[in-house]
Formats: sequence, C-alpha cells, structure tokens
Amino acid sequence: MLQCKRMFLVVILLLSVLVMANAAAAHPPSSIDLRYEPAGRLIVVGFKHMVQDGQSHYIKEVQVQINGKAFARIELYAQAGKDAGQVSMALPDVKQGDLVSVKATCNKFGEMKKDLRIP
Repeated sequence: MLQCKRMFLVVILLLSVLVMANAAAAHPPSSIDLRYEPAGRLIVVGFKHMVQDGQSHYIKEVQVQINGKAFARIELYAQAGKDAGQVSMALPDVKQGDLVSVKATCNKFGEMKKDLRIP
C-alpha cells in the first residue's frame, strides 16, 4: 500500500513537471505594432513572437474591434518566421478618431492587446 502511494506521488510529480515545462515554452506575443495606411484604408498588424517551430507554436488568431464592436477575426495556422509575423486588412468604413483594438492570441498560451486611434 505504501509503495502504491509513492508511485502515485511520483506520477503526479512527473505530470506536474510536464505541464509546467509546456507552459514555460508557451507565451503571448512580446509586442504588437499597429500601422494605419490611409491611402488604402488598411491596418497593418505586426507582432513579435519568438518560436522554435512555427508549425507547432504560432499566433493562432488576430481579432480586430472598431470602437468596441467586433469587426474581424483572422485565423492563422502557422508562423512563417521564427520571430515575427504580420497581417493586413482593409478598414473601409473607419473614420478619423475611431479606436481600433487588436488582440493577438498564441496557440499555446497567452494573448496581447493594443489600441490605435485613427489619425
């Protein structure tokens, strides 16, 4: 019985270490850069996200809100570079003074949000 309890504790300890190791490797983007291009009415979203393998660890989603209302959601399935990525989208009805909020979410863990007021 005592040996069974020890084995159970060892298994729990190993599972805990595995979960913590996976969480340590997962992280949100380290930064988001937003740029508005008025000529094309585009927002360019650049994100820094250091990864070893962009096929298994990447920014999975970029969400855009305008003045607090959902506008667009872009799903990504890989990250081409090991340190960053970029997406662009048209904002046809955006006006001067509108608040554009962007959230980038890692497929493993974490997210980051940044706002841009349209000049």
